Amino acid sequence: MKTLQQTIAGRDYQHQLHAGNDNNLPLMLVYSTWAGITHFEQTIASRLNVLGYDVLLVDLFSQQVPLNTLEERRAALGELMADMNHLQQHLQAIESFIEAEVGKDYSSLISSGYCFGGLCSLLSGFLFKRISASVSFHALLKLPESLTPANPDVRLLVLNGFRDPMVSAEERARTEAHFDRLGLDWTMINYGRAMHSFALPHVNMPENGTCHDAATDRRSWQVFVDFIQEA
Repeated sequence: MKTLQQTIAGRDYQHQLHAGNDNNLPLMLVYSTWAGITHFEQTIASRLNVLGYDVLLVDLFSQQVPLNTLEERRAALGELMADMNHLQQHLQAIESFIEAEVGKDYSSLISSGYCFGGLCSLLSGFLFKRISASVSFHALLKLPESLTPANPDVRLLVLNGFRDPMVSAEERARTEAHFDRLGLDWTMINYGRAMHSFALPHVNMPENGTCHDAATDRRSWQVFVDFIQEA
């Protein structure tokens, strides 16, 4: 693993580059949950490395922002979600850094992400110039409807839990209409019985609408792998 250090607005970010074994594949970007880069994201990187992909785990929050408690994570998430224009600029700063540091080594980029990271993945699908595909797992579907993709050929995959309390039926319908209006190549799958965080093995709070679902986790991963291997 190689650490790539970036500074944005005086804060230090440490992205992690995990090498696969096939340099002809796109670079995989993985955006974390609100907990930042953890063992979960590192496990995802390892699974993608086995498939040959180099994986960049993106540090969204910086080393200065504590993410140990729920209160700290809510504060960190609230800061980034408070201004969608600021979040887009934040992601574009990360894109510029990636392209300058390692972009020349890859023909294109693919993004994926979980929860808040899923929203960042979808935003990247619209904002990044060389991205070929973007995938979200139980994402917050709060994309500005004014967005148009920098790459009109980008492919989008939204993997959503039908019982996710953080995504309303109206948000699902609005997202689908947005993608369709732009004529994009998109797929949204709603998994019955699945709640928020269905792909996170350590989550078990069904009373709050957040719970791992082993079957949905397994099925969504296979759909994800099939999707990225087309890119």
